[in-house]
Amino acid sequence: YNIIGAANAIRNQLSEQNIANAVVFYDPVSAAEIQKTTKSWEKAVEKAKKASKKNLIAQVDDFIKWMKDENLLNN
Repeated sequence: YNIIGAANAIRNQLSEQNIANAVVFYDPVSAAEIQKTTKSWEKAVEKAKKASKKNLIAQVDDFIKWMKDENLLNN
């Protein structure tokens, strides 16, 4: 993945629209792997989706905590 290139493209688009601040969260895709304990592909995919959701929620929680620590939120 070209994360820096994507970030630059987003920044450039926002600049062209005179938008100064934005937050972008990435999808922390978890790999679905069939292991000895997981015989089913469907179960492996479901496990990967749950892991991705958990990681994305953690990103958002960390961002909100950072905003509070920086006194950028009123609550």
